[in-house]
Amino acid sequence: MSRPYAARLNLLNLLASDIGQNLAPFLAVYLLSLGHWGLPLIGIALTTLTASTVLAQTPAGYLLDRTRYKRQWLAFVAVASGLSSLAIPLYPNFYVVCFLAAVIGAAGALIQPAIAALTLGIVGPERFSAQTGSNQAFNHVGCILLAVVAGGASYFGSGVAVFHIAAILAFGAAICVMSIPSNAVDHVVARGGTRRTEGRSHRSAIINATLLNRPFMFFTLSVLVFHMANNAMLPLIGDRLSGDAGVKSISIISSCVIVAQLAMIPVSYVVGAKSASWGLRPLLLVAFGVLPIRGVLFAFTTTTSMALAVEVLDALGAGMFGVLFFLVVAKLTEGTGTFNFGQGFVKTAQGIGSSLSTLIAYDLAGDYGYFATFLVFSAIAAVAPVLVAVGMRGSWQRKPTVITMTPAPKYGSGSVVDN
Repeated sequence: MSRPYAARLNLLNLLASDIGQNLAPFLAVYLLSLGHWGLPLIGIALTTLTASTVLAQTPAGYLLDRTRYKRQWLAFVAVASGLSSLAIPLYPNFYVVCFLAAVIGAAGALIQPAIAALTLGIVGPERFSAQTGSNQAFNHVGCILLAVVAGGASYFGSGVAVFHIAAILAFGAAICVMSIPSNAVDHVVARGGTRRTEGRSHRSAIINATLLNRPFMFFTLSVLVFHMANNAMLPLIGDRLSGDAGVKSISIISSCVIVAQLAMIPVSYVVGAKSASWGLRPLLLVAFGVLPIRGVLFAFTTTTSMALAVEVLDALGAGMFGVLFFLVVAKLTEGTGTFNFGQGFVKTAQGIGSSLSTLIAYDLAGDYGYFATFLVFSAIAAVAPVLVAVGMRGSWQRKPTVITMTPAPKYGSGSVVDN
């Protein structure tokens, strides 16, 4: 792999970072402070975003295993997400916003799995772990960029700047991915396959690699629980602290995002570089274990400074998981040719958890208050590390991040490359 391709992957992750779920906290505060929506309606809008991800995630993974047009699909959904972001402040009607949120959610279902597939197909198995850590670090840089611009603009009276910068980044992602040459991506390697697995039934490979794979299913369930507890925490604390602060309330959520994302950058690099020696299962236990603590601390958080301090824990939990997700799925589907379907399968569970999170959280907050809601979600979060500890034992974790698939011949060889 030539160095410019690694640089383009990093840039692509930066530009595509805010397509999908990462826009949700800003959307929630915008609808509360400027749209004057009630909490139940905000919950429905956010649930629509995540529910569309659930519906699109597994088909997106299946598509990425089968298609030779990964770059084109990624560019298409990036443009669709950018246009939707621009339209939200122009048409703040409930039904329109829900439709646009669904488009953004569906786009987000394909973006990160497609980038992971392109990464594997470009850098090859040997460098996948390190490049994934780098990818996620630049993803966090993109989140910081959005938060800085949105927070600064909202402080000076512009509550819609977040949607404008999100659209610009999305359009940039479409241009960036199309700048990667078609012959740079090995199609066989990009789906986690080998020459020996080519020609075998993809359907039977999917069943063996997912439904009949005990560690994979426990990982999927733990991801569902983790995101069911995690997804609503940041929007909730933003709404709790913003109150009637108006347009400047977006700067509160922006500050929380900036602190967490800054801390996630070194976390991503370290996890990508050290996961082989430290092991995936112990790292997962740490990543999932900090979320219950974060939830309890948020229950007692009443000031922005307290929220910023608590958000450092998000860097450990979500920051580590952002890298570990791709490495664990790659290991569990190693050599089966179902890497992208595996991503989609687990991401579907993640979307289900996220949808339940926002739906339950805003109903609980409206009926029982923020304090009780955070404690309930802390209790839910405590289940995830238990699932990892009990269900993810066994030989899969040996040589945890060294993907030993037989590489395809020289990149760009005939029918195995993307077009």
